[in-house]
Amino acid sequence: MWNQRVQVNQKFFNASVTDRPIIFLMIGGEGPAEQKWVCREDYTYMKLAKQYNALVIQVEHRFFGKSYPYKNGTMGDMSTSTLRFLTSQQALEDLAYFIKNYKFNDNVAFTNPRWIVFGGSYPGSLCEWFRADPRYSSLTLGGICSSAPLLPKVDFYEYAEVMEFAFKNWSAIQKTNCDQLIREGFCQLRQNTYTDSSSDAGSLASISTCHASL
Repeated sequence: MWNQRVQVNQKFFNASVTDRPIIFLMIGGEGPAEQKWVCREDYTYMKLAKQYNALVIQVEHRFFGKSYPYKNGTMGDMSTSTLRFLTSQQALEDLAYFIKNYKFNDNVAFTNPRWIVFGGSYPGSLCEWFRADPRYSSLTLGGICSSAPLLPKVDFYEYAEVMEFAFKNWSAIQKTNCDQLIREGFCQLRQNTYTDSSSDAGSLASISTCHASL
């Protein structure tokens, strides 16, 4: 057993409604769970939570923030032997386990709660996979999955095409050459990889990267 960090906002929730309450489950992604995702009332899903008196919960993704299945002392164990458990499949199992075992408190028991999952980008993909997989689909009533690749692949060039389109349009609106500067920057970095290590260090310094070992 291990502890997975959870953040709960019950501001709009009426705890006296125990029959088929609405619960919004925010799916954590590749980083620590931030409180803003369950606190910012200007976000669309928080407006929906207010409209439908939903309980809002965010579950942190395994191996990020404070949610480590394995520990090395007080720190998370990030060794190769444990990182094999850092997969999207394991993350989906975590969501299923949480939904099946969640208790609001020791005095309140929900009957047939209506879970709605939310996520964007990678958590958005988890959201749609969770809804589409027949092993989990019955656990939730619906899902809102934003900017969520359904069928990612190793050579995911379509992502680069979308980003290029965005930068080109930004450049057109702002009357700058943002897209061209990015293209030239990558060309420079690519060229520098063909030089000796001393030049590499100079290149890293010129773009203000963190001080990592080369």
